[in-house]
Amino acid sequence: VKDSSKHIGYIRISTFRKGTSKSFKNAIEMLKTADCDKIIVDIRGNTGGVVEEAFGSADEVLKKAKLGKIVSKKKTKKYTSDNSSADVKLAVLVDQDTASAAEIFAAVLKANGVKIIGTKTYGKGVIQTVFKIKDGSVVKLTTAEYIDPNGKRINEKGVTPNVEAASGEMAIKEAMKLFESK
Repeated sequence: VKDSSKHIGYIRISTFRKGTSKSFKNAIEMLKTADCDKIIVDIRGNTGGVVEEAFGSADEVLKKAKLGKIVSKKKTKKYTSDNSSADVKLAVLVDQDTASAAEIFAAVLKANGVKIIGTKTYGKGVIQTVFKIKDGSVVKLTTAEYIDPNGKRINEKGVTPNVEAASGEMAIKEAMKLFESK
């Protein structure tokens, strides 16, 4: 979706599954080809998925930035973005159902100066691992926690938007206002 008269594009990410960061990069490139250099990324209702895809998606739009770290009992893994970037202006839409990997994506971008619009996110900044049992059942255990680039935890706290806006069209209007003021 795009509004090329204002050079604003729209990308909806409903989940972070394998391949999301590549799809996100392709969507940005398509919008840039259509002369959109401002993009609204909508992750409202996105309950998460593969955390590496959230980091990979953030890497597509951030140049040489700290993305945060995943801390487990045994190790800490730091994430950074490389020197390339899509060179677009972003606004990210979130709501109370934005959780897990989607919340991490929002926290990464907010910590790096991208405006977040909507309502406070769910508050699930942990990584869970699924273990299969011999009888066919599974156990899901929390095995790590995300810490943002500023050292803040989002688990049980959520990501507070820069601009509060009710879900629906109001959040999109607020994002468009942000682009107009730049």
